[in-house]
Amino acid sequence: MKRRISSIALLSLLVIALAVIPVLALTVSAADSGTWTLVTDTSDLEVGDKVIIAANDFNFALSTTQNNNNRAQAAIDKSGDTVTFGNDVQILTLEEGTKSGTFAFNTGNGYLYAASSNSNHLKTKTTLDDNGSFKITITNDSTSIVAQGTNTKNKLQYNKNSSLFSCYSTTQQAVQIYKFVEDTCKHENTTITTIDATCTEKGSVTTTCDDCEAVIKNEEIAALGHDYVGGICFVCGEAESDEPVVSDPKWQLTDIADIKATDVVVITMETSNGTYAMRNDMGTSSPSVVAVTVVGDVLSGNIADNIKWNIVNTNGNLTIHPNGNTSKWLYCTNSNSGVRVGTEKNGNEFTIVKDYLYCYRSDGDRYLGVYNLDHWRCYKPDPTVSSNNSNIANQTLRFYVLNAEPKISGAQLQIDDTLAIKYLVTLADGYDTSNLTMKFTYGLEGDKVSEVTESQKQTDGRYAFLFTGIAPQSMSDNIKAELMYGDEVIDTIEEYSVKDYAANIINKYASSDVEKHQKVVRLLFDMLHYGAEAQKYLGYNTENLANDGVNGILEVKTDPVPENSDKGDNIAEGYTNVVLVAAGVRFDYNNKVYIKFDIDGIDINTVTVDVNGNEAEIVVVDGKYTVYTKGIKANEFDNVQTFEIFVGADLVVTATYSVNSYAYSKGNGETKIAPLAKAMYYYGLAAENYSANN
Repeated sequence: MKRRISSIALLSLLVIALAVIPVLALTVSAADSGTWTLVTDTSDLEVGDKVIIAANDFNFALSTTQNNNNRAQAAIDKSGDTVTFGNDVQILTLEEGTKSGTFAFNTGNGYLYAASSNSNHLKTKTTLDDNGSFKITITNDSTSIVAQGTNTKNKLQYNKNSSLFSCYSTTQQAVQIYKFVEDTCKHENTTITTIDATCTEKGSVTTTCDDCEAVIKNEEIAALGHDYVGGICFVCGEAESDEPVVSDPKWQLTDIADIKATDVVVITMETSNGTYAMRNDMGTSSPSVVAVTVVGDVLSGNIADNIKWNIVNTNGNLTIHPNGNTSKWLYCTNSNSGVRVGTEKNGNEFTIVKDYLYCYRSDGDRYLGVYNLDHWRCYKPDPTVSSNNSNIANQTLRFYVLNAEPKISGAQLQIDDTLAIKYLVTLADGYDTSNLTMKFTYGLEGDKVSEVTESQKQTDGRYAFLFTGIAPQSMSDNIKAELMYGDEVIDTIEEYSVKDYAANIINKYASSDVEKHQKVVRLLFDMLHYGAEAQKYLGYNTENLANDGVNGILEVKTDPVPENSDKGDNIAEGYTNVVLVAAGVRFDYNNKVYIKFDIDGIDINTVTVDVNGNEAEIVVVDGKYTVYTKGIKANEFDNVQTFEIFVGADLVVTATYSVNSYAYSKGNGETKIAPLAKAMYYYGLAAENYSANN
């Protein structure tokens, strides 16, 4: 049994996706000491109640604005059975109507009334009569409000098409009544729930009473809007474009000669009776037809998944596969009704060529056609045998291709245990991702190539390819990203670098007095300074330092690195033959703390080393046994790394060290590495400060 101290918990991933501080739009109740609550039973209404009338399925209520013949709408915010609103919502006082069991709605300046039998009118007048006396009936949260006078346009309802409230004899949208209920609760215990706004979506800050569950206040946060820096929105990572990255998908008629691998298509046959698509889910049965609508050169309406097909380059031939399933394909047997979807090969696959869709067979090529407007078949159209051609006479095969090509639609700088850039790809629904990769070309001479074959689907539906392992001295290096489908380049970002991204943000927001801006500017400034010092230390690309263009915007921190006591060791009594030689930090694409040790008279096969409670690999470096930690995140440079050396089951040496203890030991001297060690320390400090509240 190994004896060890407890491991150290790791902080979460730090991703730079800066959000600006939005403007808050305050929404309030019309009174401060109560809640506007949905009325679900007519018996809950009494003379003297304060009420509002709202649309049942919409966030609008009767407005204070009286038009000539109706009432305007005003925005409200529903939350469960309560509602909040602004001063433009009409608060009504219930009074007794002129008939038994009716209520009148007093606006403070008069009474609402159904004003006509010929037109849809809702007006206000100072005197009360039967047309202003309404019978209220509530069923399943839907409220009927009907005037009891002689005017027959008497149902108070919401008109969603005209955005107003009026009285009708026909059915419009139903309404609801919310009643003001005074609070007995003092709302002393509250919870604030924040939903952050995004570039395109509003957010909110809602204050709720823990005791009575009333919504006391709801603040709307305006959508942030995109903020492009260097062609990338640094709020959400979207790529800037004059046109939407992916327009509404359209299925465009495409000449067969222009179809290519990666296309998503609908295969149709145009006949004198209409246009019919081929299903992809019939297996060993002949595919049935699905009638589709064509408007001009575009398929119209909802395009179901079971008529979508993927085009794939198979050994130089364009083969046809069910949507998202390249393990099966379209083929045919030696039968007119032999169209199939499955795994049979031997040259029986349908293949796209420049002028038609063929199934090459040794017993005769076959062509697709629709039989009796019921299902698809394959025929030998021998021109000398007219009967073979008659079944597909006057039919035209057409392909409709989804026009939304995959695009690199955004990028984010990611600061973890290494610097990385996450490239985001937008795909059309149903696009085959099995052969989708991203190729990166980088390095000082652009002579290094890396291919990422795995992508991660994001919560917004996009796919992310991560270019990781950017060393500090490489922050100035350009990265070329190519989105590939097999060997074909689909989209390219020619030049992008950590330096360009960071410098643009620093220059744009250095003068901002918003705290979050200040923190991210400090972080990126210190990060680039760290990169520049790494370049100078290694003599790498010093003509293009990472902090060129930002020097002088902030002050480089030169104060001595504070004293640090993380370094320590404890050797068990009697184990003088295990000797710690050194502890330090390895600078590379990530930072790792290491220890080196010697042993005398001990079989190395009996020695194990745990790092933070997990067994680590022992390697030999410069003739010394060496153990490294995992890569350490910038905001964890002050985390103590614990090394435990075991001989058999006995813990004989415990050593502690941190990146910051290394920075203290090296950063305050006059050695060549001192500026790099100090820059590393202040970069880590800025990362920790930024991540503390984000």
